[in-house]
Amino acid sequence: MLPDYAQAEVAEVQQSSVATGTVVDESGEPVYGARITVVGTKTMVLTDAQGKFKISNVRKGASLLVSYIGHKSQTVKWDGAALTIQLEESSSTLNEA
Repeated sequence: MLPDYAQAEVAEVQQSSVATGTVVDESGEPVYGARITVVGTKTMVLTDAQGKFKISNVRKGASLLVSYIGHKSQTVKWDGAALTIQLEESSSTLNEA
């Protein structure tokens, strides 16, 4: 039998997994280079050319912040299943110089 502190560490490792998903724009097209950050950590990845991402060692129930230039940032909760996140364009636009 493991000591209590060791059992807690094993349980934490078992609850962490790989979060996967796809980020798309309003028309359903993949978003390349969107940033996915695990809230409360320094863990961050970018989506690939197909809008896909994979983040290791994410706890089920963790919040993921999704951001991309020109779009509204979103926070989603990861429940253990693959995510599809649709970003909305930001209503604010840059003024022409």
